[in-house]
Amino acid sequence: MNCGELLPKWVKRIGIVGVGRSNLSLLKMLPRDTLYVIRSDNAVKRSLLPKWLRVEGIYEGERALADITEDALILSPSVRRDRPELASAMARGVIVTSDSELFFERVAAPVLAVSGSSGKSTTATLAYEMLGGEAAGAVLSGNVGRPMVETLSKDGRIYVCELSSFMLSYHKATLRRSVLTGITENHLDWHRDFEEYCRTKLSLFALSRECVANVDDPILGEYGRNRELFSAVSIKDSLGELAARQRADIYMTLDRGWLCRNGERLLHVTELKRQESYNITNALCALALTDGLCDRDEALSALRSFGGLEHRCEVVHEASGIRYINSSIDTTPERCAVTLSSIEGRGVLLLGGRGKGLSYECLVGGVSRFARIVVAFGEERENIYKAFCGSVTVEVREKFCDAVACACAMARSGESVVLSPANTSYDEFSSFEERGAMFCELVREYAEEKS
Repeated sequence: MNCGELLPKWVKRIGIVGVGRSNLSLLKMLPRDTLYVIRSDNAVKRSLLPKWLRVEGIYEGERALADITEDALILSPSVRRDRPELASAMARGVIVTSDSELFFERVAAPVLAVSGSSGKSTTATLAYEMLGGEAAGAVLSGNVGRPMVETLSKDGRIYVCELSSFMLSYHKATLRRSVLTGITENHLDWHRDFEEYCRTKLSLFALSRECVANVDDPILGEYGRNRELFSAVSIKDSLGELAARQRADIYMTLDRGWLCRNGERLLHVTELKRQESYNITNALCALALTDGLCDRDEALSALRSFGGLEHRCEVVHEASGIRYINSSIDTTPERCAVTLSSIEGRGVLLLGGRGKGLSYECLVGGVSRFARIVVAFGEERENIYKAFCGSVTVEVREKFCDAVACACAMARSGESVVLSPANTSYDEFSSFEERGAMFCELVREYAEEKS
């Protein structure tokens, strides 16, 4: 795609609101003869900006949206549109858009969308692999893979897009098929309340010709009872029980260890490399999402070979009888609880980062069972200490590197050191991937020094 195609030619001054991954990627595709204004609620790291960028001004903190005179504003997904400054700018005719909106305005091939409070990255990646990957013209986009506009290609036959609630808040896209993997409390630091969050997630189905739902989730189960789905997914109910409560063309179930489609046995769980219950649900969701759009044998082969995502309950090192597990992708207490339920034995748990305004109540049982010690770090460290100090020993460290060093020093042979932070990484890192990579580097260095 030529860079001039993203915005009208009359746009001569562009505001970049937020300097996260998607906007930094978009800058590569925007014209160089344009003036740019950089706007961010946080301090801008000048080193991240391209050297060619003609920067007219930088507005940070409380002045992030002050004095808007640009022709167009490109917003990071996390910027809410109901801020008064943006409403005023739109009333004056300023174009307000984002990476994902620009993508959906231009994509011509069918789009399969994945969203949910957890499991969406794994489900999207599985669906992409089932469709044959890049070699077969499948494209992975959204929260996983590259930012969305960057993935547009004339060779793209079908797109699998992971969409966050931020993205869904402002979209009017048309989707071939979509799946919701589940809805639990998340991003309550951004959404007004859980009701708004649920409504935003469910809006995905209003955009979709065909809808797939994990109806083991109470909210999606209730939704499915009142509407006809393309596919209802459950690992708890038999085919008969599911069909009695849900109206769907396809029922994906787990029957005596078999992944089944309308009762037909497809694959036994022993053939999967990852056999946790949540991974079985993800597998069934991905099978339903791609049903009829790819060769079934190839889809099952992709399932057999899938070893899980990087940064998701990943054993990254073992030394002196201690396992080091990176699950940096766990950015909510609920996701952390699921990870802890899949780990045998006890150990040291790293919790922390930047909070989302979520309760730790769902995590209490998992922490009591697994954690001999919790090491709390980052902006959320004091809240974590208050939540767990009465039931487990809690060590508090401000910086991530100090927390990892503390966890490694306190672990015993036969235990695991687990990074499952239950919070975002944005207090110290640009992404959960960067945080996970740092954990891997630090634990290997520690193990080498100890040996």
